[in-house]
Amino acid sequence: SLSVEVIFYALAPFLRSVNKPVILAIIVGSRAVLIISGLAKWQQVWVAPYGLQLAVFGWAWLAGWLAYSSPRKGSVAALCVVVGCVAVATNPGPFWLTARHVYFWTYGSWIVTVWLLFFPPRSNLPAKLGELFKYLGDLSFPLYIIHYPVLTIAFTTVWLKHPSLNYGWVHAVISIAAAALVLRYIERPLKAWFAAGSERSIVAPDAYPRSEEHT
Repeated sequence: SLSVEVIFYALAPFLRSVNKPVILAIIVGSRAVLIISGLAKWQQVWVAPYGLQLAVFGWAWLAGWLAYSSPRKGSVAALCVVVGCVAVATNPGPFWLTARHVYFWTYGSWIVTVWLLFFPPRSNLPAKLGELFKYLGDLSFPLYIIHYPVLTIAFTTVWLKHPSLNYGWVHAVISIAAAALVLRYIERPLKAWFAAGSERSIVAPDAYPRSEEHT
């Protein structure tokens, strides 16, 4: 799903240009594709060609998009909860729903995620704690983007020769360290460069030369 998410981020400029009813229609359409795949018992939907993956993953990704464009809207949040739960119920195979606790975890995590997206807690945190949370938020994107390539390289090189180092906590340490490097030396410098370019493109009215008035 990683490559699919990257494509969705590339589509962000288009999604920003459309109104909320269009996004809701895309969510409904995506949900319909997932229902059809479930009724057809096509359990390979998650490894299908990207065009179909974009369709079946759309409802989940756009739920977050709606949360940021419609904060604290209970009706929209309820719609996202229902859509997600129905999606899971009609496609139990790909979600590995094999035991009662798995059902509880899957449905519960979706409901809590939607709730936190639409109704983030409001609190005045200490400055240091707020900075920590902001850093973790900034770190989450490069961590999500690069963890799979980093672990793939590690699996095919270091852990292939030294399988004794293949532990879950090692995966986490390597992924977080790589994400921190990307954040510091790639993402933040690029953001600063683009921000500086935007500021240079905005010229104050007083910066233009005024033509002399002749009387």
